[in-house]
Amino acid sequence: MSRRGVVLNSASSPVIDSHLSEIRAAGTDPQAILGYNGPGPFKIVNNYLEASTATIMFGGADPKIRDIEIRRNHVFKPRRPRDPAFAGVNWPVKNLLELKHAPRVLIEENLLENN
Repeated sequence: MSRRGVVLNSASSPVIDSHLSEIRAAGTDPQAILGYNGPGPFKIVNNYLEASTATIMFGGADPKIRDIEIRRNHVFKPRRPRDPAFAGVNWPVKNLLELKHAPRVLIEENLLENN
């Protein structure tokens, strides 16, 4: 269990051929991939990404994000946490993909499931 999988507050950062799952925490908004304070460009390609709230999110602060490429990913939201220790917890439900500030984005050939 983790609050963030990858934080992309950097330049020229790729997330490729990765498996990020069970990203969740009670009382917060976990993300599999979050970028809010880095210029990029960012490349998110051919991944399995799973989080309890916003699975992929960019923006939120005052970023200077340039290019984002999101291609061939399986973006998944679990219907409920698998860990029995969290049974009965009310998880926040948000978007699978959230862009608050992103001037140039390519989103192509992704499977977004359980939003």
